[in-house]
Amino acid sequence: MPEPNFPNRTLAIMDNLEFLRATDNESIDLIAIDPPFAANETFTGRPKPPITDAERGEERALAARHGEAALARYAKEDAQLTSVKDDWFWRDVESDWTNELRNVGNRVKTWDERVEAGADLNPDEAPSERDRMLATIGEVVDAVSACATENEAAYIALMAVRLIECHRVLKDTGSIYLHCDWHANSYLRMLLDAIFGSENFRNQIAWCYTGPSAAKRWYPRKYDTILFFAKSPRHRFNGDAVRLPYVAEFTPARGVHGANRGTASEERHQKGRIPTDWWNDGHMSNISGWRNELTGYSTQKPLALYQRIIRASSNPGDTVLDLFAGCATTVVAAEIENRNWLACDWAYRASTMMMRRFYQNGHQLRGMHVDVVRGALGEHQIKFEHPDGRIIGPPDLANYPRQTEDPDDGVPTLIAPKRARISSSWNGSISKPKSKDILLKEHGCVCWGCGKRPVLPNGAEDPDELEVDHIFPRKPADGGEGGEDDLYNLSLVCRKCNGRKGNRLTLEELRMDRERENLLWTERESLVHLGRALRMARELERQHAKQEALAT
Repeated sequence: MPEPNFPNRTLAIMDNLEFLRATDNESIDLIAIDPPFAANETFTGRPKPPITDAERGEERALAARHGEAALARYAKEDAQLTSVKDDWFWRDVESDWTNELRNVGNRVKTWDERVEAGADLNPDEAPSERDRMLATIGEVVDAVSACATENEAAYIALMAVRLIECHRVLKDTGSIYLHCDWHANSYLRMLLDAIFGSENFRNQIAWCYTGPSAAKRWYPRKYDTILFFAKSPRHRFNGDAVRLPYVAEFTPARGVHGANRGTASEERHQKGRIPTDWWNDGHMSNISGWRNELTGYSTQKPLALYQRIIRASSNPGDTVLDLFAGCATTVVAAEIENRNWLACDWAYRASTMMMRRFYQNGHQLRGMHVDVVRGALGEHQIKFEHPDGRIIGPPDLANYPRQTEDPDDGVPTLIAPKRARISSSWNGSISKPKSKDILLKEHGCVCWGCGKRPVLPNGAEDPDELEVDHIFPRKPADGGEGGEDDLYNLSLVCRKCNGRKGNRLTLEELRMDRERENLLWTERESLVHLGRALRMARELERQHAKQEALAT
């Protein structure tokens, strides 16, 4: 089987779809990814210790090497706070791609109907296996659109094209592990069934963890889902590499059982047991056991979790691919387990986090300025064993061969890389930040949709959790004329309510939805009174207009 057309220990800072499309067919042994979860939130991280000026200088230099557009993008990033927006919109999805899915689906459906009717058909025009896969993916996207929010449907559409490419680059003996949670695990399972085939589903693993929970209307959610699919029945699985010790158990009916009885039983117990699909063992399930790994990111996962995945589904010397490198957990685990690895991430901060974690674990990436990392993390007595890593980006990609196989063998060129968000213009007489300040002052730190009062862990109000949105939307669902940006048409809603409301529902329709789903945090009568809010806004706008007139 072919080897990857990128050198071992490559970090690509770019759109992962572009990187995937430059990777050879069937050249990867294992894909282990922890993508966004479609949580409709913004996750933030403050690297610990803080990013130094020297590290930020290296990030800027990398961006400059990738061109003016990359440098401009980097200039907008916060020096210390790393933000990841996990909210998705149909405007992020290329309409040509979804239209092509529907066109392929219609062709497949028409063919099948003609076959069933006994029509005289040309076998050369029969839908290919790829056509049927794309038709099924289109049905999955439409199903999610029908039963979920725009956020989840757009997310599934964007993940679909990347997972198609993942299937292509995996070797026949390869596997994929996709880490998700309750937001989209059922939709991702359908998507993987469509791409990899339901017969290649292996496990839906529950990774359990501990910690506080603010849940009041449901049971605390304390596990993530890891979907494990094989490329084919020939996939690698090294059960012996991940065995756990047997533990004697006690039940009132049977007493102590599971203890050694006889030679065969003794050998079995010495060998240990293969983990079930419920992973709540060891320090990987308790943050106190891996606290020393923490880098300041709330979504970070423990090394032990990904070491188990890598040991089970790859051999030493195999290539592991991570398309959402983040704080480098997967690739550090791969290095520890003596695997080759390739990684991709959109953020230049990923290069800093990867350098830090490799430094802490005794390795170095080529081009890493050791003094920079030492200055951030303190003095360490470390032997650098692998000074041959690389950091590449879009211009560097031209130095590597594009995939060598015929694209017609399974590379659907249907979607462009995710486009940058285009923020809507703000035409109100009072600026958006000023509008938020006024609404907070007049009505308090509370969501007008569900009544939630967001607070920080210390109990203080958290106005950053509230967003300014329209009472009457800009693009109402009934197709009528949209609302305006003026203060009288503005409200404060939490991020989850804003994600549900989108630009189609009125605030009243949102409240009805929250009440129907039992998601109100207070009685309906206690929500912000819209009539009084309107009268207040009209008066404030008159005062504002008067002040503007006097000023001129």
